[in-house]
Amino acid sequence: MSNITLLRVGSFWGYNRANNTISIEYIVSNTLRLLHVTDLHLGNNKGDCLSSIDCDESLNQVIEQLKNERYDALLITGDIANHGAKSAYLRLQVYLSEIKMPVYMLPGNHDDKALMQQVFGELNNKIELGAWNLIFLDSNDGKHYHGQLSVNELDFLEGALKQSEGRHTLIALHHPPVDIGSAWMDAMQLKNKQAFFDIIDCFESPRAVVWGHIHQEFDQYRRGVRLLSSPSTCSQFLPQSAQHQKDTQAAGYRWLELNADGSLDTGVIRVTG
Repeated sequence: MSNITLLRVGSFWGYNRANNTISIEYIVSNTLRLLHVTDLHLGNNKGDCLSSIDCDESLNQVIEQLKNERYDALLITGDIANHGAKSAYLRLQVYLSEIKMPVYMLPGNHDDKALMQQVFGELNNKIELGAWNLIFLDSNDGKHYHGQLSVNELDFLEGALKQSEGRHTLIALHHPPVDIGSAWMDAMQLKNKQAFFDIIDCFESPRAVVWGHIHQEFDQYRRGVRLLSSPSTCSQFLPQSAQHQKDTQAAGYRWLELNADGSLDTGVIRVTG
């Protein structure tokens, strides 16, 4: 496993108030090691459940498993709070204090972005990490369950990719931009996914897209770009289901190793015990 020391710029949350970005430079290795967690669904109060699972307890089992791992950043792709409550974000802030790495997050359709920013500060939309750029998109469409990238988000994506030439890019959002094979969940995907891919297809830098929302792992390629989703830290959805069905698999998270040549290695780890 690689050993990377990073220079962190800005606050713990990775925010640089000068330009809403952060630059982190390699010291030792050319491999960037990330963790991806998603769909925490923390309730208004500690002990609130989703599908009979205590979301706080389940998240803390995930944190307990990963907190001693040597990774360079943690990505959280939305649905942090099940009802957008500030109390949920405040509890997460406490839980994350056990993790000794920068944390970057974006909102999901269950979140209240304004309250997220009250607790965590302004959210990143672009981070430079060694040979890689990480781009964070807000795919929420009001209170709808489906996703929709606004004109501003699409314009930002195009501009960020223009600035990323010569680097590799990972793009993160909440909603899936492809069918996953579950009819009920495919109805809640990113509605303007073609506009999203029309932009990505114009550039060589994109290497991966990661998202949440679907409460299950997903790993495919599209035109050389790795398409990835991760398990929820609470309740799981059964893959390939026509209607909503709970899966019996445990909560989990994804690890990613992003290499300087643009290749990547990744896998999913489930909570044990």
